[in-house]
Amino acid sequence: MFEFYLRSFRPLLRTLATKSKNRQKKGKKKFNVKSIVTDIEIEPEESNFQYVDEHNQYDHLRRAVTPLADLPYEEQLEYKTQKVDNIMKQFQKLLIDNKARISYAQGPLPCPVDFIKPSPVIQSYRNKDEFSLGPGVAGDVTAGFFVGRPKYGMVSVRPKGLINMKYPHIKLAKLYEKFVNTSKFPVCFKFHEGGHWRGITIRSNDRGDLMATVLFHPQDLEASQIKEAKFEICQYFLNGEGKEGQLKSLFFQACRHTKCTREQAPFELLFGEPYLFETINDLKFQISPDTSFPQNKYSSQVLYETVKEVSGLCGATTVLDICCGTGTIGLFLAGSAKRVIEIDAFSGAIEDAKANAKLNSIENAEFHCGDFPIVMSEVLKSINPNDDIIAVINPGRSGLPSSMINNIKSATVIDRVVYVSCKPIGNSMDNFVKLCTSENRQVPTMKLSVLDTI
Repeated sequence: MFEFYLRSFRPLLRTLATKSKNRQKKGKKKFNVKSIVTDIEIEPEESNFQYVDEHNQYDHLRRAVTPLADLPYEEQLEYKTQKVDNIMKQFQKLLIDNKARISYAQGPLPCPVDFIKPSPVIQSYRNKDEFSLGPGVAGDVTAGFFVGRPKYGMVSVRPKGLINMKYPHIKLAKLYEKFVNTSKFPVCFKFHEGGHWRGITIRSNDRGDLMATVLFHPQDLEASQIKEAKFEICQYFLNGEGKEGQLKSLFFQACRHTKCTREQAPFELLFGEPYLFETINDLKFQISPDTSFPQNKYSSQVLYETVKEVSGLCGATTVLDICCGTGTIGLFLAGSAKRVIEIDAFSGAIEDAKANAKLNSIENAEFHCGDFPIVMSEVLKSINPNDDIIAVINPGRSGLPSSMINNIKSATVIDRVVYVSCKPIGNSMDNFVKLCTSENRQVPTMKLSVLDTI
């Protein structure tokens, strides 16, 4: 049986699940699951929607991007605490409806919920922003964020009045907007309508270094014409008005889809350094254009410390960092573990994780990329079943497919599972329920303990 242990952080839901072996009874396991909640998304009220115009566009933007920003931070945390309670009540109902074979705390919630751990920094913390090109309220080409509703009309609104954003990012978005409005190559709003220049992604670190990646739809351009577009934007940011943005590096991606991986459309460095570098908890990480990296590194430091705290690591612990991305969590835990095994389906993420391990002289980490069932089968064969084994899962908003959940539950050598999710509803909630229930009594389930929100 699993034990579901939930806790609290800042705004996202991260779940820590733990399996503890019953070594006295051969062939039977007892599992613990511990959960950590980080960010709770606030859904705008559909009934209060108004059409976006020049007078209310920034109110719409603020409500869409920072819906609680007008409240004092203490009241924001109280609001999120209530949201967590409501989510846990929903979770409890789903457990009962699915006849979960679990035991949990008596009371209105399926487990105790700790107080939220606040973020140390709540303003100007975003180190990555993606700006889209689209028609503004006046119909002009605007670099900003889309607001509105599809059925009412969507418009792009310039970043203004957003306390979580850095000014250099806002300035660069404005400079890019000026560039595309004067470029000989037109803007691309809809692929089938033609055009080329698309959005811009801006990243930065605590030192103030800035990296930008521009998206460009090649349509039917010749190679020489694409080369001309690259030259044009380079000249703008190196020698033209764009020089005010003080970019450290500029990347160009010729992408024919809404979003492309580096394998589908390589990121081409037009000028500058290939990486930014940032630190989290004294570890140094290299950041490339598509690196998955926490947008608020300060709250992430609180998160990683809490994961470490509830994981119960010792010198004999092997950590399976599943959906590891660039390895931020697994490499942070490496100093307290015997072995860290980084697993991800994307080769680019594994490349970054390897580079970060080398950058920090971490020698007890290894890396595996590929189809999860195959990789897990190979990895489990290499593990000493007598070791203390913990799996850390960080799948993002989409959660894990059911097949992966079953693979993890069936891996009886795993003692504990830490599930980190940025969205405690939808697919993640489905994951939590599946971890605690099973139609097959040979497949272990989880027992609830406590929720950590951050």
